Amino acid sequence: MMQVNSYWNHRGKEGVFILFLLSFLLCGCVEEFEPETEFFESVLVVEAVVTDEIKQQEIVLSKTFRFEENGPQPEQNARVRVIEDGKTEYVFTEIEPGRYLSVDLFGAIPGKDYALIIETLDGTKYSSDTTLSTGAKSVLDDLYPVETTNDDNVEGISLRVNSFDATGDAGYYRFEFEETYKIIAPRWAASEAIIGSAGGIVNIPRIEEQQICYATRLSNSAILANTTTLAENQISGLEVRFISRDDYVIAQRYSIVVRQFATSRDAFSYYRSLDEISGSESIFSENQPGFIEGNIKIDNDDSKKVIGYFDISSVASKRIFFNHDDFYPEDFPPVYPVDCTPFTVDGEQLGIGLRNKEIQYISTDDPVIVPMQPFRVVARACGDCTLLGSNIVPDFWEE
Repeated sequence: MMQVNSYWNHRGKEGVFILFLLSFLLCGCVEEFEPETEFFESVLVVEAVVTDEIKQQEIVLSKTFRFEENGPQPEQNARVRVIEDGKTEYVFTEIEPGRYLSVDLFGAIPGKDYALIIETLDGTKYSSDTTLSTGAKSVLDDLYPVETTNDDNVEGISLRVNSFDATGDAGYYRFEFEETYKIIAPRWAASEAIIGSAGGIVNIPRIEEQQICYATRLSNSAILANTTTLAENQISGLEVRFISRDDYVIAQRYSIVVRQFATSRDAFSYYRSLDEISGSESIFSENQPGFIEGNIKIDNDDSKKVIGYFDISSVASKRIFFNHDDFYPEDFPPVYPVDCTPFTVDGEQLGIGLRNKEIQYISTDDPVIVPMQPFRVVARACGDCTLLGSNIVPDFWEE
């Protein structure tokens, strides 16, 4: 499980932003959209999927945000519960702002009904429709990389999945992925320049690991598949991610875990509607649909809106690893995401840059830096990978 304090850093703005557009900007208008918010209503956004895995289930609550704002605001201090068969109650606790985990481990049991109950700090109560765990099983047979060229004539790696359900119970699928990649700081050195106690600039040994880090990113768009119209309940070669050969995420070592959710027809329709609108190239100017309703409502108040869907799903997952030279052994690794070309600064600029942790001095091993000008430096991220990722090796990582 990812670190608690890193969750919102991994989340893209796009997902909740799309939901905001759906609820307020996409109001069936035909006039050209101006990208600023004149009218705004704060609405709860619910991300809630209970799976058949025995684990701490997760629910994320946030608020819609204006176009000009940086991102979603977590909904804090809510009371969150999942009710099983109208009697067994699973209580959730907030482990970081807006992110709630069940106190007890549990998983959805086939044949049982589940309902989500939320009460926010202002006293507003929300509840979902009762949702049946059908027992449809998610089976992910294979996840594999393919060297290819995409429709835009870009060379790269296509990550694909195969899936087959012999029972025929499942037919609607949703996929998510989480990718993690190694970062190696190209200008790392065993020592670093700092402002000393006497105000001068000195070299000291690095204490913190800053050469090798790991960054994690979550998928932020819907990946859907429907096999109900096929002769067999089979998915073959479905692309879930394409990575250009020049993308730094595969410069060193790369890992991806794909999760396949077997979901209901209603949930699938909801996710598909969101996906169709988020993929529209004319989202700001053409005729647009209205509010897309999920299965969560405010109790005793049909006039207010809430965004989200409470889903019960079976889930299966697979993880793979590969290196850049597994596919491109003759290539130089893709370019580091930060420009590491050295540049020069004077003594005052050096002091300010070091104090603000914006630059790194390209130093020798001398303990004291002689105040000669100009000083050759690079952006700090070139020698300190913690600006781009975590220096903690993930539990699942394999070399």
